[in-house]
Amino acid sequence: MSNLSQAAMPVKPHLALVPAAPHLVDLPRTEGERYRMSGTEIRQRFGEVPPVYQGGARLLRWNNSHASGMTLGLKLVEVDEHFPHPFKGLRATLGSSSEGQRLFLIVNHRDPETNQILATVYCGEAILDHWAESCDEGYKVRMKLDDGPDGAGRVHPFDGLATGKSKGEQLSLICWGIADDERAEPPRKKRSLSEMPPISQTHILCKKDAFFHFLAKNESRLVLDPLALEDIQQFKESDREKYCECVVKMWCGIESRAELKGEDDTAIRARKLWAQLVEDYEQARWGR
Repeated sequence: MSNLSQAAMPVKPHLALVPAAPHLVDLPRTEGERYRMSGTEIRQRFGEVPPVYQGGARLLRWNNSHASGMTLGLKLVEVDEHFPHPFKGLRATLGSSSEGQRLFLIVNHRDPETNQILATVYCGEAILDHWAESCDEGYKVRMKLDDGPDGAGRVHPFDGLATGKSKGEQLSLICWGIADDERAEPPRKKRSLSEMPPISQTHILCKKDAFFHFLAKNESRLVLDPLALEDIQQFKESDREKYCECVVKMWCGIESRAELKGEDDTAIRARKLWAQLVEDYEQARWGR
């Protein structure tokens, strides 16, 4: 990992970087003058490239050991659940024989009441160690921080901050990928749910808690056979994804979701019923 100089740069979630923004120019200095990259330099290097992720994050855990180095675990709290994990497709160290994707991070404190971006916690390079999505902790990412001369230093930058999935420190994160030629690497374009084929849509939505709760609330009108409805109750506690899959197949009148790809009358009718179900789900969630 190269030792990049660092700078504090407050950001607003989901907003493009503004070249003339004054808060990107006057940067705070810390002990050892670690933050040496100016706001202008950051704009020149990253300002035209969309970040891998820009938004809120919660501090889940951090670690500092000889074996693992300085690691940082975050929960991404401003991710559209209909999109894949922001770090999906990037090379991760865990489970791989090669080094993970190089990243450039700017992590700031964030006021939990106003969402105002506050003091910088860490600004510099990192390596992608692991990313995951779970029902328990949502979209997670773990990174190894640069602890070189211009990196984090000997004390972990997040030492002393609250951790945990519910009480962890509320932070702001902006993160870019770095290519081998040192330039910022654009993230892979992600398709929206509406751009995906129906079978892909079902696999995504059936993993979502919000979709499960919608189906459970409306199961009596979606599954008209009382015996079939009784049979799938066992999955509500043991396997929510299986429950969702069963309801979807019963509603669409198919035995396998693969039938959604066909061109016969059954497949055409099933796709129409699936589209209606998605529309009802979106209406229930967002009022549209």
